[in-house]
Amino acid sequence: MKTILLSLVVLIIPVLSGFAKVTGMLTGIKGKVGTSVFTMWKGVQVLKTRTIPSNPQSEDQTKFRTCFSQIVAMLKPLAINTIRPLWNPFTTVRQSGWGNVLKANLDVMNGTFDESKLILSKGSLEGVENLAATYDTVTGNVVITWNDNNYTNGLSSDLVTYTLIDDENVQFDQIVDPDTDEEKGEETDTVIAPSGLTATDLYLILTCYRVDAVSGDITMVSDSQIVNCSAPV
Repeated sequence: MKTILLSLVVLIIPVLSGFAKVTGMLTGIKGKVGTSVFTMWKGVQVLKTRTIPSNPQSEDQTKFRTCFSQIVAMLKPLAINTIRPLWNPFTTVRQSGWGNVLKANLDVMNGTFDESKLILSKGSLEGVENLAATYDTVTGNVVITWNDNNYTNGLSSDLVTYTLIDDENVQFDQIVDPDTDEEKGEETDTVIAPSGLTATDLYLILTCYRVDAVSGDITMVSDSQIVNCSAPV
């Protein structure tokens, strides 16, 4: 008898925009009946049209999700030592450095992950020219060279920080501590990475930044620059 009454209610209740108020003796009912759902709202029995959330799986959406997952996996190990100091000082109240770096990488990759486009910083400070890096698989030495040409707002006393990415093994290592970075005017530096890797699997990412002499805070950063390592000649 109860099943018959429920069916009758569903038939006679007008549903407007997927939502209707139920009056009469049938109150306190919860559950699904066909394509409708009984529930309580502020003490009132209501009937809603049952909807099934969609999970779009189009080619473009699947491609975007894959790209996003790869970006997150690759940036996560760098979140504290690299992303936080290079992004957080330049965010507003409603922003986060982590959210901004994810957006920057999603925009530049446009749905297709490409480690050669990876972004670790964005800013107005002038970077370097002719960035290059060689990796010696025996010693693990990474020799980094660049030209310090200050055409706009760059200074030879600006600092540079490096991050080395092993594309083959999907490993990410910040190989220089930001507190002891090289000055841009030096135009060369040698850092030690694990030996036995393949030079063409390695990417060197460089960022220039400026520190306030009094507070020690980072006040300016450059766009990060990335270069594929090569073997020594």
